Amino acid sequence: MTLLSTYQPTSFATRRVAAWGKYIPHKPTEPQKRFLSLANLEALYGGAAGGGKSDALLMDGIQDVMTPGYSGIIFRRTYQDLSLPGALLDRSMAWLQNTDAHWDGIKKQWRFPSGSVLAFGYLDTEKDKFRYQSAEFQFVGFDELTQFPEGWYRYLLSRLRRLKTMEVPVRSRGATNPGGIGHEWVKKRFVEDKTGSRRFVPALLSDNPHIDQKEYRKALAELDTVTRKQLEEGQWIQDASGLLFFEFGEKNIFTRMPLGSMHTIIGLDFGVSTANGVSLVGWTDNDPTTYVLKSYQLHGLSEEMAGEWKSLDEVYKPNRVVGDLGGLGKGTAEEMKRRFSVPVVAAQKHDKLGYIRLLNGALKRERRVLT
Repeated sequence: MTLLSTYQPTSFATRRVAAWGKYIPHKPTEPQKRFLSLANLEALYGGAAGGGKSDALLMDGIQDVMTPGYSGIIFRRTYQDLSLPGALLDRSMAWLQNTDAHWDGIKKQWRFPSGSVLAFGYLDTEKDKFRYQSAEFQFVGFDELTQFPEGWYRYLLSRLRRLKTMEVPVRSRGATNPGGIGHEWVKKRFVEDKTGSRRFVPALLSDNPHIDQKEYRKALAELDTVTRKQLEEGQWIQDASGLLFFEFGEKNIFTRMPLGSMHTIIGLDFGVSTANGVSLVGWTDNDPTTYVLKSYQLHGLSEEMAGEWKSLDEVYKPNRVVGDLGGLGKGTAEEMKRRFSVPVVAAQKHDKLGYIRLLNGALKRERRVLT
């Protein structure tokens, strides 16, 4: 063993330099450098897909592993997310498996000769956060932060602490694209923060020299407009125009009725303080087009809605009557069934965002034509 191999850097700065040389295989991009140099307790990196988010988190978690006693952890929403090809676990293996770091497959953590630890965890349910209630970290990272509820994120902030003698700064770091269940709180907490206590470092696909940008842009071009703007341009939007179906335009308008027998469905959205919504949708056999034949508002309670159903039923003979039975609308629908024999069935509302994206994609490709 040579004198050089036993050398252990003594200052905070030299320990970080040594960790970079030993465990991190490539240099950071310019946005990653800005992110890694931040001293704030909380910071967010990202925006566009392909901007090097996961690399930035892994770099940040690794850069202090030569400090004895250091403990860091990086979270994804599920363990499956962590272990996908190219995801954080897979990436850490590529970086560290041929070094002197030791992988503990049971605890899902890397242990370094200094005694420091970088772990990987998941938060799939509300109770998962309590598995860390007695833990102590100097670094907590969240990959795809917008997939987490705000309460879970805030709880893990309470796990950040250090000894007075430790130079490593305590910090929480997130990386994400816009969109997801946490879009609004992440945008408000980081992107729109006016206090200066938190920092947001935007990154674009063009900032990452390690990815085939041309081919990736081809793949992103197949997405609906909002998702593409989120992932390709890093825009913090949920609806680009203020409309739910923003891809709808003149290309989707068809003024002639199709030939052949048409199947129809009536859709009812029961208003309480506002008007009810009524839609009549139809389609024909061997035709991929869906026709919105009628869509309008109607004031009234169960009696008026039942009368409207009867008038539509006499003309169109709908295959089904579907209603939004959530909240107070449930009572209106039950009364329509009991008093007027209207066969209302509950709308399936799971994965509403997924259906919106599917319809927007269909509108963009002109595979749904409305009149």
